[in-house]
Amino acid sequence: MFWRRREPGDFGAEIEAHIQLEVERLVQQGVSQAEACRRARSAFGNATRAREQFQESRGWTGAETVLRDIRFGLRMLARHPASSAATAATLALVIGMNTAIFSVVHTALFRPLPVRHPEELVMLTDPDAFGVLGGVMTGPRYLLSYAEFGQLRERAASVSGLCASGLTLERWQLRVSGGAPEEARGRMVSGNYFAVFGVTPAIGHFFADDQGPYAVISYDYWQRRFGGSPAVLGMPVRFHQTTLTVTGVARRGFRGETVGQNPDMWLPLRMQPLVMPGTDELNNDIVMWLHVFGRRKPGVTVAHVQAEMSALFRHLLEEKRSEPNQRLIVRPAPRGVFLGRDAFSLQWAVLSALAALVLLLACANTASLLLARATGRARAAGAAG
Repeated sequence: MFWRRREPGDFGAEIEAHIQLEVERLVQQGVSQAEACRRARSAFGNATRAREQFQESRGWTGAETVLRDIRFGLRMLARHPASSAATAATLALVIGMNTAIFSVVHTALFRPLPVRHPEELVMLTDPDAFGVLGGVMTGPRYLLSYAEFGQLRERAASVSGLCASGLTLERWQLRVSGGAPEEARGRMVSGNYFAVFGVTPAIGHFFADDQGPYAVISYDYWQRRFGGSPAVLGMPVRFHQTTLTVTGVARRGFRGETVGQNPDMWLPLRMQPLVMPGTDELNNDIVMWLHVFGRRKPGVTVAHVQAEMSALFRHLLEEKRSEPNQRLIVRPAPRGVFLGRDAFSLQWAVLSALAALVLLLACANTASLLLARATGRARAAGAAG
């Protein structure tokens, strides 16, 4: 009995009991009932504040307040189901739109590649610049020939490896295990492509050279086309006049170095004459078609790589007696490549601002609606009083 915790109802009853005793005392002194009630309540003070202080002293007032507010909110929603549903749908739509936009922006502009130590990656070419694919050019070199890539790979000491990938994501017609013709998206890459990017296979192994005829398929393509079956390893794929052998599957999440371009498979660079019959870009030194990436050695800065690559490239130009006013610009590449990144950044900055403005307007309209309802309730209560 002595440890019984007082409930809010008990405390309220005690307040009323004290006030009633004071009223009775004043009535006995000849004060009218109404005046006695007024004086008693005035002498006691703010009973509502006393109840609030009692509630605060009991603890858990935050949770109780939240639950009370939730119940009140649900009652208000039930009174205006149509407008409540419209408001909720509008907010859900606007919030969903903002989430989708910011997710795309984060993926394209800020999220690093899902590879080992992406901060060590650099690119020697500029995949975002289009123009000359052959002949002589001046200024920054956007692409490299196969011969230039091979010589830089052999001589570079500031990087643990240089790899290359073809300019475009191709669409190839092929037959899997003698089946009907089907289309797959693919890119040609150097044999050390996966090693330089620090990617491990989900199953199987990657090709170790530029020769072939091998194929590595993406995780998404493996799941979509082959149902994730390990029997895909060693499976023959007929491509033009060549039969490829699937050696491995890239790990989940890796879709290449170019954001937004998701190859189904990768083939070795030296298969280029087979992939593109009638052309030989491997031995044509004036055809520039490769993007080149590297991984800095530990402790080596981008400036150090830049200095070495500038010297090596200048030496290559002298050996070829080519236009001397060409240069390589080494850029950090932790986020990989996104074609049109600068234009995309501006466009999505504007779109993100508009989306945020729409969200702000939706929240402001919702707040105005709730304020109007609260004002209406207050007026109704005042009229009733």
